[in-house]
Amino acid sequence: MQVTVRGRNLEISDSLRALVETRLKKLERFVDDLTELEVELARESARSGADRNRVDVKLAGSRGLVLNAQSRGSDVRAALDSACDVLQRQIVRHKERLQTRGRGFGSRSAAALAGPDVTVGASEQPDLDDDSYPSVVTVPFETKPKTLEEALDQARLSNRLWTMYLCAATQQVHVLERQSDGTFVEYVPTPE
Repeated sequence: MQVTVRGRNLEISDSLRALVETRLKKLERFVDDLTELEVELARESARSGADRNRVDVKLAGSRGLVLNAQSRGSDVRAALDSACDVLQRQIVRHKERLQTRGRGFGSRSAAALAGPDVTVGASEQPDLDDDSYPSVVTVPFETKPKTLEEALDQARLSNRLWTMYLCAATQQVHVLERQSDGTFVEYVPTPE
């Protein structure tokens, strides 16, 4: 993902650039295919001191997804947090729209449920007429350790029924299952 940070009437220090990148990198866990992220920080002369700092964020994905957020605040950090919240809500609305239109959660194909990085193992079957070889879908998942809260955020925004993650506390693979009422069940390995 390409991150561009610009300043208007404001000098962008290394610490401010690092803050912007860390706050907005969190959006990567909600959208799988981010390609570009443009941030403009501006200090403007305004009547109110609470509106002096403005943050504009443009987020672009590989499948034509473009989201924009603008926020104002007395502090650049507060405006940045507000813009991140706006983008997160937009991403949730976008994912919900995809689900209701049949392109996401509830779609009929296994490849659509599993996501873009799916390998369907039909070519590994020696005889397609033989029922002893079921179709295998291989879905890679991120092995970066996550907390339960991070995994739940990712599961809520994904279109999958099952979400696997590497637990940061135990370093074991846990599974979250989406129930029909919208709640989740966590499957945890037990020692034998």
